[in-house]
Amino acid sequence: MKHDYWEIVQAMPAAEMTDLMRRFEDLGLYGVWSPQLQSTSFATLAAAAMVTKRLKLGSGIALAFTRSPMETALNALDIDRLSSGRMVLGLGTSVREWNESHYGIEYGKPVAHLREIVTTVRAIIEKDTPASLGRSMGISQARPA
Repeated sequence: MKHDYWEIVQAMPAAEMTDLMRRFEDLGLYGVWSPQLQSTSFATLAAAAMVTKRLKLGSGIALAFTRSPMETALNALDIDRLSSGRMVLGLGTSVREWNESHYGIEYGKPVAHLREIVTTVRAIIEKDTPASLGRSMGISQARPA
């Protein structure tokens, strides 16, 4: 049975990132996850995209409520372009404490809110134009240029 192994990576100096990503590719890893902990996932994944050729690049897990769906979608699309299609977007709610005290975001009903954000991000990425892209986002007919 074949296994696809992933490793976790966080932001680090460029030379260290380059060495680590090359080692991961040499080891035959399938991909890297960059969870949003001490830094956002997207800058780290962009750096990894620039120095790898085959590793999948996953935002595991980017906080869904702390940025607009448009910004999330555009970040994912940028990394997908930089990496020639290797981006894997992972979104999550995090916990009430982080959302409300660290980011000033109302946690509300996290499952419904996350579902709405995922639907909106997908629509933007797929360049659909749904009638409404979500009540809580306050946007409609949004499309990247």
